[in-house]
Amino acid sequence: MKKLISVIAGSFLAIMSFNVASAVEMRLGVLGNMAADFGEAKETLKDSGQISKETAVLAHSYASVFAEVALDQAAGLTFGVEYAPETIELEKETRVIPAGRTDSGSQIIDAEVEDLLTAYVALPIGETGAYVRLGYLQATLNTQETLATGSTYANVDIEGTQLGAGYMGEIGDNLFYKLEGVYNEWDNMALNGSEEGGTSGSFNKIDANITGVAARLAVGFRF
Repeated sequence: MKKLISVIAGSFLAIMSFNVASAVEMRLGVLGNMAADFGEAKETLKDSGQISKETAVLAHSYASVFAEVALDQAAGLTFGVEYAPETIELEKETRVIPAGRTDSGSQIIDAEVEDLLTAYVALPIGETGAYVRLGYLQATLNTQETLATGSTYANVDIEGTQLGAGYMGEIGDNLFYKLEGVYNEWDNMALNGSEEGGTSGSFNKIDANITGVAARLAVGFRF
């Protein structure tokens, strides 16, 4: 995936270096995102090896901005970058571990996603206005948990892949709109807790997977 982001970014910069207005169309715009994500996590406790599994579905909305260039001489092939300036708050969960068990007490599990960046390529389907797109996702997951185990989990950079399709229409001479649907799949996340157990090398561990879909509406200006 790192090769994908390098190729997309390099191509984007190369295209912008050409001053050929008839061959390149530049677009700037804003996006409204209505998203639903599914998360599955497994926590393995230090020493005891006790395993707990949790699943969750989160519906949320956020805004993002984007810049892209389309090559007229390459059937409208488009390279773009999208950024979400908002912090996306994940749903907080409180769990109580009964007395008598290892590390009993309240556990508050909370996190947020920030600096969500997408680099993408889009290919129009003929002259229909429809297109398909492939993107690379990158973001920072900030953990904000309070755990009875005493462990904390470090913030981590996460990466993923985006697949989508959409339709672009015109609003007058220089404005446009897009309707999109996308599917996001994040790479597996493996985190170790900060507190070592009684057994050397024993830490709390979390393995998590997140996938999601989003319906999006964009408006923008082209020149």
